[in-house]
Amino acid sequence: MIISNEKNQPTFKAVFSDIWDDVPPVIRKRYACRPFSDDKITVKGKLDITYSPLIRFLLPLLKMFGALMPYEGKGIPATIHFHSEADSNAFCFDRKIHYEDGKEGRFQSKMYPYKERQVLEYIRFGVGLKLKYEYDGQDTVHLKHNGYFWKVFGVLIPMPFGLLFGSAYGQEVAIGEHEFKMKAGAKHFLFGKMFEYKGEFELQ
Repeated sequence: MIISNEKNQPTFKAVFSDIWDDVPPVIRKRYACRPFSDDKITVKGKLDITYSPLIRFLLPLLKMFGALMPYEGKGIPATIHFHSEADSNAFCFDRKIHYEDGKEGRFQSKMYPYKERQVLEYIRFGVGLKLKYEYDGQDTVHLKHNGYFWKVFGVLIPMPFGLLFGSAYGQEVAIGEHEFKMKAGAKHFLFGKMFEYKGEFELQ
């Protein structure tokens, strides 16, 4: 069941629940957008992006679903806008990166609170994954894979995408009052690391 949000409180306060106030301030600020609002938060930094040969081969298909960036690279300037929607409790990601050749990559997704410590992250066509948030009590929030799904007529249908793409993972580490570092990717039980994004960002 989708969990509700307190009025005028951040969307992710409901996700973190009773540990919200314990999470490092920079992480709380990064997740401070409120539901049913026009809130917007921007962070800037640089990303290292690496793909396995299989992911490189599948990039045209993944692009159709609005997933991942078009190219790999190191130290790529990146701007990420987090924002709310006036008519929903979605926490939206709009990721933009700027390659040396002048081209721009963009990757958008939406997260919705699901259960305590869990969210549903959607890309296009109702495809998405469940992620569980865990805090280590010090400076790090871990995102753990909890299954892929396809939402059809309001029903979440479990999908075996992990057999091809592996299991997702993520990590956000507070390194200052306004700075954090992150990494996110997927690891296959046979083929190892499928892709990974990592970098450092600063709240604007």
